[in-house]
Amino acid sequence: MISEKDIPDWNDESKAGLFEWWHEMANRGMAFHPDDSPSTIVFIESGEPMFTAGACRKLESILVRMEHQHGNSIYDAGFQAVWECLATS
Repeated sequence: MISEKDIPDWNDESKAGLFEWWHEMANRGMAFHPDDSPSTIVFIESGEPMFTAGACRKLESILVRMEHQHGNSIYDAGFQAVWECLATS
């Protein structure tokens, strides 16, 4: 399981920082749709939860801040990060 310490902090709350955070999540294999509760994300192979309870709390807090500050840009950032990660793999 991915713990709270594995989740990157979101310290740069600018729009560029928003995109950078999502790229880091995608590069670490931890990107997911912002509308999905982190507690519902599971590993495909095992069906086990991907994130610990602490990681879920951290992610939910970050997503609330992102949505408050950047609105729908969180979707653009997440999509772009996943797309670029897939394009380079």
